[in-house]
Amino acid sequence: SDQGIIGKTLATELGVTTGDTVTLNKTTASGKKNEQKITLTGVYDSGDEDNGSLYIASSIAQVLADLPDSVDKIEVKALTTPENDLARKAAQNPSVLSQDEWETWYCTAYPSSIAYQIEEVIPGAVAKQVRQVAALQGNVLQKTQAVMILMTVLSLIAATVAVANLMVASIGERSGELALLK
Repeated sequence: SDQGIIGKTLATELGVTTGDTVTLNKTTASGKKNEQKITLTGVYDSGDEDNGSLYIASSIAQVLADLPDSVDKIEVKALTTPENDLARKAAQNPSVLSQDEWETWYCTAYPSSIAYQIEEVIPGAVAKQVRQVAALQGNVLQKTQAVMILMTVLSLIAATVAVANLMVASIGERSGELALLK
């Protein structure tokens, strides 16, 4: 029996939970009836309409649909962290990283770490980065960061001017009192 995970909504509708088995039936375009038993290994809650879905391996879905070996390419778009020295070092050879560097690289959304993890979980997969897109996302993120820093500096300058103005006005109001003290 093969495995899959089921959305919370669909699990409730079917009255199933982790460890249960569901049977999927599919009549192909040629009229052939295919049946596949799936053991549920988990129930997920994505917070949207995906909760009404069942996720199974693409190889199982292809056999069920009588379309074996029909998927040859999958494109993944991910919001990534701009590449830095650590990411470039890992992209050349992840095995040269220290344990701390490895954990930082592996747990950060660098394009190279995402590609590595895809190859790790999908046997025989070759994950390639579209460098133009990754670089563009990195540039946008860096520019956004620069704008945020600029806004912070301008806010601090405005606050300083406001406080100085308030001090001058306060001293101006008390100029008569100051004259009496002299």
